[in-house]
Amino acid sequence: PSEEVCDGIDNDCDGEIDEELNAYEQVDMIFVIDISGSMCPYIAALYQGISGYVADFEETEHRFGLIVHPSLWHDNDHGDAVNMTASGLVNAAGLSALLSSLGCHGGGFERTTDVIEAVIDPINPLGIAWRQDSFPYVISISDEGPQTNWNNHPHHIGSLASNCQVAGCQPGDVLELYFIDAWNYLSSWLPAVYSDPDRTIDIEPPSGDRYTEILRNIFQDVCF
Repeated sequence: PSEEVCDGIDNDCDGEIDEELNAYEQVDMIFVIDISGSMCPYIAALYQGISGYVADFEETEHRFGLIVHPSLWHDNDHGDAVNMTASGLVNAAGLSALLSSLGCHGGGFERTTDVIEAVIDPINPLGIAWRQDSFPYVISISDEGPQTNWNNHPHHIGSLASNCQVAGCQPGDVLELYFIDAWNYLSSWLPAVYSDPDRTIDIEPPSGDRYTEILRNIFQDVCF
């Protein structure tokens, strides 16, 4: 017997298949990616890793969004973030196409805290095309720790995320939120992710296969 995961097999040998997992028929996965110059060593591997992961869901109802920051061509109060999928969330192929042209030429002040607050804010200042019958996941990827221009802090994110009010969240739902970042900043994000260290992941070493496996681990309890 082993831990039950979503694979159509009775892993824990209790006579039931894929039980006690989060059976979400539709998930909106939002990737929030730092495109500053220091991310150049990671961008190609992230493209490979994320594309390799989402390809499994090409024929499903799951959709993907992409937020990039800090942008040189967009100045706003939300960390200079740009919603690359403002016209609507995309399927796996659409996300891969966006990632393939992703560069690392953004600005040098990565206000990730402000960006994530904007992403999960029920007012939706970034215009994310959340679907009201889907469950949201948000994955932030950067090599810098919490930074803000508006006195926002990770515990503010935690307060919002612990009472999810975007997409199809119901009262009492906790947002599925993860941070992939440099190891020395991971503990700084703990107040944002309910003090759960499994929701903070080291960005090193950059490897497409490793990033694919990280995403599979993040979503292993979500039965698609």
